Amino acid sequence: MEIDETEVWSTTIALFRTRGVHRVFLKRLAHNDNDKNQIYLGPSLDGLASTLGARLGPGSASESATKQRSAQGVAKPVAHLQWIWIGDGPDVLAPAAKLIYYFQYPEVRFSGFLSGCRNPPDALRKRRVNDYGDRLLLFGSNGLSVFGMVIAAPPGESLSDPPGATSSELSDCLLKLDLERSRDT
Repeated sequence: MEIDETEVWSTTIALFRTRGVHRVFLKRLAHNDNDKNQIYLGPSLDGLASTLGARLGPGSASESATKQRSAQGVAKPVAHLQWIWIGDGPDVLAPAAKLIYYFQYPEVRFSGFLSGCRNPPDALRKRRVNDYGDRLLLFGSNGLSVFGMVIAAPPGESLSDPPGATSSELSDCLLKLDLERSRDT
């Protein structure tokens, strides 16, 4: 079944706009990005946490002792998010969603995105990942909440980036789409 990407992007952008989001970030997901493995979002919390309106706090203590920047016993910084999934039905809260900064690597990973969520995106489940082709994580904040969505192609099929997407200054693995500039989409 052929995907009409123009319609997909038009609908997707409209869904974010109606929630007051002005800038959407896009992460092309790797095969191992799923509910059993956290999703890599970049090397630093700088900019990302504030852009998403996260509440910073201490997380669990680092257990790492072998990496160059290890500090065993030191709490890993955590950015708690008011994350809401946009899906086929009503929007659903992901109450455990957070960004964890692993200073020993350094890297930021998105975690807890399905925990306690009533109707999470199926394409993020480890046991279902082979049921999909390309998968894209999209997210943006309206200043109060972060809205996220996963777009997934059928098995073996790919998805193009949305028209107007550019590299993000927050991370080299993210693209951004300014919804104010993409009115024609």
